[in-house]
Amino acid sequence: MSMSVIALYENVDQAKSTVKELKNADISRSNIDFIKNADEDHQGFFKGLFSDADSDQAEAKKSLKKLQKIGIQREEAERYAAGVRDGCSLIIVHSDDSRKIERARQIMNRYALSDVDDRYGSGRSSTLEESQAGATSSASSSAGSSSGVGAGAATGSEVGLTNAGPSGKKLQAAEEELKVGKREVETGGVRASTRVKETPVEENINLREEKVDVQRRKVDRAVDSGDHIFEEESVEFTERHEEPVVSKETHVTEEVVINQEVEEHTETIRETVRSQEIDIEELSARGNTGRYAQFKGDFDRHYTTNYAGSGHSKEEYELGYRYGMALAEHGNHRNRKWDDVEAHARKGWETRNKGTWNDFRDSIRYGWDRIRGEEEGRRPTSGM
Repeated sequence: MSMSVIALYENVDQAKSTVKELKNADISRSNIDFIKNADEDHQGFFKGLFSDADSDQAEAKKSLKKLQKIGIQREEAERYAAGVRDGCSLIIVHSDDSRKIERARQIMNRYALSDVDDRYGSGRSSTLEESQAGATSSASSSAGSSSGVGAGAATGSEVGLTNAGPSGKKLQAAEEELKVGKREVETGGVRASTRVKETPVEENINLREEKVDVQRRKVDRAVDSGDHIFEEESVEFTERHEEPVVSKETHVTEEVVINQEVEEHTETIRETVRSQEIDIEELSARGNTGRYAQFKGDFDRHYTTNYAGSGHSKEEYELGYRYGMALAEHGNHRNRKWDDVEAHARKGWETRNKGTWNDFRDSIRYGWDRIRGEEEGRRPTSGM
């Protein structure tokens, strides 16, 4: 959701210096709208918005719609347009990054005109036709004109603004719910296969071989009685030899067993979920009217006694008192104690005033107690 910061500057050089600082703070120039004066030929986005001529009002209405889409409402846009027509410079920073918006607010507050409401309040005549009243948007709203002090950071990341009928708006609270499931993914594995490998081998064996040796030799002697003369006779001798006989016997030399083992483990999933909360703060139209005025005397005395030399202005502590009152009157906190809501209160305060909770905590608690009547055991008397 887009958020915006808007501010007027009487000194154009200070405005230019502010734009330079914004760019140095890593805020894109495309997210910075710088209107130096109403006499410029403002094409597109701002064309006609700073002109009193009837012929320019169609373009002015288009520009107003675009301003409202980034969170700048009709009355506020008219106040700033009146300031530009009086010679002031206007700077608008819009972004989806809450950290950049907070940084822009700090930079723009240094030289911003602090009395926009007093100079260009609702009594000033409008140059825009009434047919534009009631235009709505789901973008963030710009803070700053409500407090009348410098530039204000938008809070569009906290609530969504939608139509709730012809005369109102509906704020929707929401939160993200973390859901964790499981799915199977392949992380690796093993493939086993067999193959035949042939290896030459040698083996030595002793073999016997028989051979018949025939020898003939001449002799010259008388016949002995043992000689077989004039008899037919046959003699055979067989030659033999041994030859290798080869056979193979297979032996199992190794076994590979493959099994799948299943292990379970607990894994902690860490994630960030967003919640959209609604903070209610009672605002007065001008000055210290309404509920705040009832306790203004108490708050003034409390500031003088505790914070006069703190380095923070009375207006800053006034925001703390108002914030504490708004918390005490919030419907969700009506029956709860301070200890139960302090964490929520800190989160809401730090969203707009990062790093300042410890400085203003006691003033916020005092505003809470003034409404609840818990401090001093009674509801405080009116300070008027």
